[in-house]
Amino acid sequence: MPRTLIGLDALDFVKEYFPVVRSKVFSNEAEVVSHCKRFPVILKLSSEKLVHKTEADAVVKVVNKKHLLQTIHDFKRIAKKLKAKSFGFLVQDLVSGVELLLGIKNDVSFGHVVVFGVGGVFVELFKDIQFRVVPLTKKDAEDMISQLKNKSLLEGFRNLPRVNKDALIQSILAASRLAVDHPEIKELDINPLICNNAACKAVDVRIVLDENLD
Repeated sequence: MPRTLIGLDALDFVKEYFPVVRSKVFSNEAEVVSHCKRFPVILKLSSEKLVHKTEADAVVKVVNKKHLLQTIHDFKRIAKKLKAKSFGFLVQDLVSGVELLLGIKNDVSFGHVVVFGVGGVFVELFKDIQFRVVPLTKKDAEDMISQLKNKSLLEGFRNLPRVNKDALIQSILAASRLAVDHPEIKELDINPLICNNAACKAVDVRIVLDENLD
């Protein structure tokens, strides 16, 4: 039976391959309030019942303590509605940049492939995705970037920062190495991978592992 990793467990799994946003998970309200001394921060409801956190209003940019308390209350209500047996509160640093998707799929015909494209809430809207069979070369990574239909998003579009292309190439190649090193991965989604002119950081990760190969 497949095993799913989310939240901090998933971030820990990939942190040797990608820079990850600073994150900490808490089990109760008091711990969250004690930890959050500076704002803004990102607060997420962490539960296996949640696949698309943004659609469930389970990702919030918290701007002050009053907002934090209200958000925790809202998350408890969402968890109850989902009938989540267990859940936590994931606190992350706020990272600005372009939201991209980077992932791995184990295809029945081709084996592991790296998936890359426009991420965040625009994944299903743009459907601007590239695929390559592992292992990838630097040229493969460069082509995946250059062949995006919406590559202007990476070049300082409107108020977005210009993406550090070298950091993005290294992230794509890291996904290829991760697939080679961990054949037990059935699916891996980093969405978003937030990139700016300094770095690319994994923010939200979901992994499905084949326990027969784990």
